[in-house]
Amino acid sequence: MYGAKGVKEFQFVQETLDHYQLLVVGEEPTPEVVAHWRKEFAEVLGPEANVKIMRVEAIPVLPSGKRKFTVSRLKDEARL
Repeated sequence: MYGAKGVKEFQFVQETLDHYQLLVVGEEPTPEVVAHWRKEFAEVLGPEANVKIMRVEAIPVLPSGKRKFTVSRLKDEARL
């Protein structure tokens, strides 16, 4: 996602072992761009990976003022 045209910021969130969210700040991606991203994710994560791509206005910052590029919620799920 680094250097992707029209993407100002992004965050990749792993919700479960095979469900993910890609949060994107920037231009609305075209269907061709979304298809390309999905192909790239499938190559890395496997064909069973379910990636929900969402355009958002902003990505929250940490108290330090920095943003996390990747977030895993698996730890939270393991505690339940």
